[in-house]
Amino acid sequence: MTASSSLLPSLRTPRAVAGFTLTELAVVVLIVGLLLGGLLVTLEAQNIARTTAETRQILQNAHDAVIGFAVSNGRLPCPATAASNGLEAPVTPPAPPAANPCAISKGFLPAATLGLGPTDAQGYLLDSWGRRVLYAVTKTDADAFTTAGKMREKAFNVSTATMLRICASAGVSAAATLTSCPSGFTIETPAVIFSTGRNGTSTNACIPTVASQDELENIDGLCTNDVSDRVFVAHDLTTADATTIGAFDDIVIWVSPNVLFHRMISAGAL
Repeated sequence: MTASSSLLPSLRTPRAVAGFTLTELAVVVLIVGLLLGGLLVTLEAQNIARTTAETRQILQNAHDAVIGFAVSNGRLPCPATAASNGLEAPVTPPAPPAANPCAISKGFLPAATLGLGPTDAQGYLLDSWGRRVLYAVTKTDADAFTTAGKMREKAFNVSTATMLRICASAGVSAAATLTSCPSGFTIETPAVIFSTGRNGTSTNACIPTVASQDELENIDGLCTNDVSDRVFVAHDLTTADATTIGAFDDIVIWVSPNVLFHRMISAGAL
């Protein structure tokens, strides 16, 4: 009688126990590392975009507060100095129609005067990187924009010869003078509000460390009464590998004189 085939010993070779070789493990680790690296880069980019958007909103709120102050007081606020605890720093108390020069023309936004936040312990407005927001104002027409009552005189006859100027293109600082931008790139304004951006390395010093000539153009003369350089630069982000321009991530907004006059006229303040 023939034995049932089911009772015969199996002639097939047993299957080897599954496992990973060192090469396979290395490939898995590499893939996981690439996935995690891509995720971290994405999260970092999202965080930078979020922080930049938050800073733009802080600056926009400051812009609106500066115009609101002008509507209420008939003049723009002076910059705060490094020692004024977030308060504007005029040379003398405002008293129209006498000229009222500011102690400095380029310094910190006077957040304590404007009632803005978030601030540091000394009352200076901070951007989303924890650095003080900066502010500059024109001294045109014998301080007309910072003297109560004088802006009314100059509203329709403002000399643009000494207004602040925005160079709105990358790399223009190399061709800019102390008072003008290259032809075709100029925006004239009575006041500028700005942040030194993510690459700014100083929280509250009057001389922050900057990454390029374009960034230096925005902070030269900061916290001094040197009004010779009235030029600022505002353009899209550039990185350090932009060899002829350098890294630039300042966030710069400005007060349009036409918007300022319109708001003041609408409120009966001009």
